[in-house]
Amino acid sequence: MNEGNGGAKPPQGESGHVSRVRRLVQSRGFNGFIALLVFVDGWTICLDADARARALATPAWAQIVSIFCLVLYTFELALKLAVGFGLWGQKLNLFIILTGYLEIILSLSANPSVLLSVLRAVRCVRIIKLLASLRDAGLSSLTQLENIMLLCMKDLFWSSCLCFLIMTSFAYLFVEIINPLYQSTDVDFPVCERCHRATSSIMDANLFLFQTVVVGDNWGEVALPVINNFPGSAALLIGAYLTIVFGLLNLIIAVVVNSFQNIQQGEEADELEADETSLQKIFQEIDVQGDGKLNYENFLEGAAKNPDFKGRLGLLNIKQDDLRDLFQRMDVDGKQLINAQQFSRVLRSYNRHGKYDIVRCILRQEDLAVAIDTGFSRLTDRMDNLSYKAWSHWPRLNLTQSTGK
Repeated sequence: MNEGNGGAKPPQGESGHVSRVRRLVQSRGFNGFIALLVFVDGWTICLDADARARALATPAWAQIVSIFCLVLYTFELALKLAVGFGLWGQKLNLFIILTGYLEIILSLSANPSVLLSVLRAVRCVRIIKLLASLRDAGLSSLTQLENIMLLCMKDLFWSSCLCFLIMTSFAYLFVEIINPLYQSTDVDFPVCERCHRATSSIMDANLFLFQTVVVGDNWGEVALPVINNFPGSAALLIGAYLTIVFGLLNLIIAVVVNSFQNIQQGEEADELEADETSLQKIFQEIDVQGDGKLNYENFLEGAAKNPDFKGRLGLLNIKQDDLRDLFQRMDVDGKQLINAQQFSRVLRSYNRHGKYDIVRCILRQEDLAVAIDTGFSRLTDRMDNLSYKAWSHWPRLNLTQSTGK
């Protein structure tokens, strides 16, 4: 579904006109306009489908708007191909355009064929173009939802296969156990016209289970008559309900949620890796000696001259007066030299606005706590020393008092 604008890289020596066209087709405004165009086109498609379903003529203005949208799709494709977008990368646009023109040609014929109905149904593919255009327009939330949906399609597919397999197993038991009971009894079920048919084949039993267990439709009208006439079937029906609803369907939800969580963790890991790479690059740029070490002077010079480092400090709300404290936090061994790991570790922890001030207060509170503990330890040592000296002079004091008496 990726027919986005990231596939074209500007070649060296590109002319000014081509460069402007490239910026146009890659801009958010252009892709937003295409998304609006696809939305209008989809509206006319719905009007056409409603009119044909009611055996009415499609409004002429809706047909004109639909053809106009198709012409603009062609113009968009021509622009992208002109600036170097690969034809294979534009396969969705090419498919929409070719099927659109073929539909127009077939609709002009006197005897519409089955292919025309198929082409009209294929028009729903244009909704994918709408999603792609909205993604290229810069809607990050929609992009994230698209990526998660695509990555979780595999889990949903295998979950559906497992659900069908378990329902088929219960359907087999229905056909083998309950259907012979129907065949061997003369009891009529006037209130349950589907009871006989529900157990007559595996597929009918599957549909019966899907209707009553998964969807929860007509449980009282279909399942209860079977249980009332054959009480032993309650074990199968209730067992299928507990297994599929409370077990399998909840398990599917858990698997999908776990996939979402894994995707989110993977994205966070990618962001951390990209952030680490960016910080390592900044460190290498401000490490003028190239020895993998920075002193405080190099650190200040990099903060003043390196635009990436300066922008990073501005983003973290770190002022010039805070650089000494920041360097001391990096210099954990007190050697007045920091390496790349110390540099990136501290800066990576201050990754949001205002967070540096909070963390700095916490760190200073920790320093104050250490200082208080150290002071109390020294005070305790002094008190112990004074106590020892006082007790050492205590016998001499008693002797002096006795002599005086």
